[in-house]
Amino acid sequence: MSKSILKFLFIFGVFFTIGYNFGHLTEGTIFENPLIFLITIFVIIFALQYLVNKFMGKNHGNNSEVDSVLQEFEHTWNIKYKGGEMKIVNNYNEEKLFLNDTLVDHNKRSSWYSWLKPYHILKSDINLNGQYYPLKVKLGGFYSLCCKVYVEGRLVFEDKVKYKYFGDTIKKIEKNVDGSF
Repeated sequence: MSKSILKFLFIFGVFFTIGYNFGHLTEGTIFENPLIFLITIFVIIFALQYLVNKFMGKNHGNNSEVDSVLQEFEHTWNIKYKGGEMKIVNNYNEEKLFLNDTLVDHNKRSSWYSWLKPYHILKSDINLNGQYYPLKVKLGGFYSLCCKVYVEGRLVFEDKVKYKYFGDTIKKIEKNVDGSF
């Protein structure tokens, strides 16, 4: 039997025992209110779980399955445009824009509601022959990862990576819009 099943059965047993004897255990206390009692039990269980994980040395950051899935969604584009070099990096929770190996813009999603917006935009100015032009990179999508690069509002690069969520492979479709790379 796995540890998670044993943990579930233990927690279920504790709740059943406490719930069965609820009237006798809470008589004359603040815990006569069932909602307060349940919240207190949840807090105690999560605190105990935290302490057990801390002292048993469990480190959830080294989960190889999660890391391998996150790496599948990472993608980097290296684009040469009129003598300059752009590097666009898309990670699981962050996008970065580099011009000639200098970070010029980045976007890091730090809250749950930032995932509701399917596209993220990176902006900067690009120096072409001594003149600065506005550069905009649009990254994102619902079912695929799309990267579009605009210079002065004109689409100069487009790339699309389609993910098969139930398959073993990642399908990549690339479109080079402007032939001046």
